[in-house]
Amino acid sequence: MNKLLLLTLALTLLPLSAFAETPPKALVITGGHGFDDAPFDAMLKALPGVECTRIDVKDDGSIFEKLPEGKWDVIVLYNMGQKISDKSRENFLALLDRGVGLVVMHHAIAAFNDWPEYWKIIGAHYFLKDYTEKGSEHAQSTWKEGLEYTLTPADKDHPILKGVMPFTVHDETYKGFTTAPDNHTLLTTEGPTTQPEYAWSRTYKNANVVYMLPGHGPTIFADENYRKVVGQAILWAAKPAKDGVSAIK
Repeated sequence: MNKLLLLTLALTLLPLSAFAETPPKALVITGGHGFDDAPFDAMLKALPGVECTRIDVKDDGSIFEKLPEGKWDVIVLYNMGQKISDKSRENFLALLDRGVGLVVMHHAIAAFNDWPEYWKIIGAHYFLKDYTEKGSEHAQSTWKEGLEYTLTPADKDHPILKGVMPFTVHDETYKGFTTAPDNHTLLTTEGPTTQPEYAWSRTYKNANVVYMLPGHGPTIFADENYRKVVGQAILWAAKPAKDGVSAIK
């Protein structure tokens, strides 16, 4: 039997998974805010095409000083700790500079609230207290739990919104935060306790960045539309290409 035939037979016997693309590895960081662990973990486990590892961190500033060993393609923030050491800031910025993607979910918009660079990274500033910025006064941002509202795709052609139609969720609303003008809006909503922008994408350094406002509790964690957006956001963030445009089609 010649070598070519042997190679053909060997390839034929390999499982299909051997030819599949390696799923991106996402490090999910929680801490600094209560949430329902089991439904959240069930959502992460159910996301197709991604491999999620969750760690819970203390609010001691060392969040990025020593991450678990491994090659992380995406960092997912679902934390609300306020302290971040100089070393953590340096390491976090280095990850983004290397092209590690970032997905920021729900209350993580209010993490590191005294670090202006974080506002630039995520494209928003949520005010935990009344604040004056460049001569402009901002009242404390607001929130309201247990409301139903409809999320509408603003860019149906974006890979994060592939196959996503308008859907209604039961969740928490936020209002009174500022957003960066270069955000690319993905999801919008309407209502007296909300403002229109509810998810967006952007780039920072060499990283693709996504922020998703929805994500308060078990009901939305189990929502198939929401899970689809979360999963596709991680996939998009994991594959930065030239000029920050995702390679995912």
